[in-house]
Amino acid sequence: MDADHKPNKSVDDQKTDQKKNLKDEAQAIINKINADTTLTTDKKNEEIGQVQKDLTTADDNIDKAADAQAISQAYQLGKDKIDADYVPGTPATDHKNAQKSNLNAEAQRVINAINADNTLTNDEKQAEIRQVNSDLTQANQNIDNAQTADAIDAAFNTSKTTIDADHKPGTPATDHKNAQKGNLKDEAQKIIDAIKADTTLTDQQKQDQIKQVNDDLAKYDQLID
Repeated sequence: MDADHKPNKSVDDQKTDQKKNLKDEAQAIINKINADTTLTTDKKNEEIGQVQKDLTTADDNIDKAADAQAISQAYQLGKDKIDADYVPGTPATDHKNAQKSNLNAEAQRVINAINADNTLTNDEKQAEIRQVNSDLTQANQNIDNAQTADAIDAAFNTSKTTIDADHKPGTPATDHKNAQKGNLKDEAQKIIDAIKADTTLTDQQKQDQIKQVNDDLAKYDQLID
């Protein structure tokens, strides 16, 4: 019976072994995190930071253990926590679809802003909307071509900036009115100068025509206002 008692490694040696096992486990989890293309760089760094934090805590718990049973429990608890720190990201297809949906909503918001912009002519609105739709098509293609979570988000962010920039407000209404009234005034002056220089007209005819020009100018100024 005396031979039935077979001592294990010393407590210190068991602690050293289990801490090494935990370190190896933590590295295996970190490798999985780094290899996961569904995780963004920020998310990877966050998960790796948690692994390292849990490894430190587990090592401390092992150091505090008084016997083999406590060492084993501290190891298992630490391993379970470290294993749980790796949380895969959104599958690439789902991630792409979500970002394309976000871009579609953003494009529609920009189109609505263009349509509501009374500083733009109808032709200008249509040109800007065509550009939004063209950029949206290219953006969706870029997202489809992305291979990692970071690349998907980068394609989204770049495309959102491009689409947002497609709405270019026109000249403010007051400035537009003043510019067009200025153009009309210049045109009216050219006609008046032509009338005055026309030797086929009597003075009375010139006065009558100039009056008509000024009357028409006043009327169209009012229409512009």
